[in-house]
Amino acid sequence: MKEVKKNCPKGLQEMCCNKWMSPNTILNRKTYRHVENDSFLNKEEWDQFLNPWIKDFFKTQRMAYLFGYYAKDQNYKDCARAVVETLYIPPQFGDRTSIIPQPDQDVFLIDRITKDLILECVGLIFTTLKEENVALTSYNLRKAAKLQQAYTFTHPSRFQISRFVTCVARPTDKGECEIDIYMVSDMCQAYI
Repeated sequence: MKEVKKNCPKGLQEMCCNKWMSPNTILNRKTYRHVENDSFLNKEEWDQFLNPWIKDFFKTQRMAYLFGYYAKDQNYKDCARAVVETLYIPPQFGDRTSIIPQPDQDVFLIDRITKDLILECVGLIFTTLKEENVALTSYNLRKAAKLQQAYTFTHPSRFQISRFVTCVARPTDKGECEIDIYMVSDMCQAYI
């Protein structure tokens, strides 16, 4: 351990200069990457999910699970792109501000079909009203963290990581919708 030098140059004798302090925190870069990009295929299915919400003037919120696979992203080393092939809209009740999932009788059938098609659940999309300066509400952050935690795997670096994405569809000022894609931090995920 280095000794803290008390006679720092340039008139800093009263304070301890960081240059002479021993390091108490070591920062390392993560040895793994999360999802860098998403690709959405099958525009017709996206339209079937989003158009009723848009035509209803964004009054009834909706959600769907995203099924697809992960592919290598040529733009970044050791990272993935989530390729969304299809959506599954589970039974739900939506109103102006919330979505309440209902019991799903078909969940085992959906799991079997997606496994047979070699697809996995890569994310969740939900609609919401536009909120100023809020990316995700605290409720949505917790939900995203829980889902990321539920869909973890062991990376070759031996860390448990997730590549589960949360997509949010919001109305624009022009009456259309925009989709933002999020992943909560590993620290937020660990708090769940």
